[in-house]
Amino acid sequence: MVGLAGLGDLIATSESPLSRNHKAGEMLGKGYSKREVLKRLSQTAEGLTSVAPILKLAAQKGVEMPIVEQVHLVIEGKMSPKDIGPSLTRGNDIPEAE
Repeated sequence: MVGLAGLGDLIATSESPLSRNHKAGEMLGKGYSKREVLKRLSQTAEGLTSVAPILKLAAQKGVEMPIVEQVHLVIEGKMSPKDIGPSLTRGNDIPEAE
């Protein structure tokens, strides 16, 4: 995300309806499972496969990433997307990511 190009890419991938990651997130938000999202997308959404390795690296480095942990739980069907906000504000009752 260094520089304007990186920031622009971040905004486009999260906000543009043409973005694969945006489409994947929208489908997850509508209740589709990860398997269903992968089946319906005609292209790879890197966000679905990059979350677990990011969490593994963060754990190795001792970095806490509660938002990414919750995104992982949503992707794996272990948390409803509507529960992310309230969980973050409560803090201590965030389910463990595997």
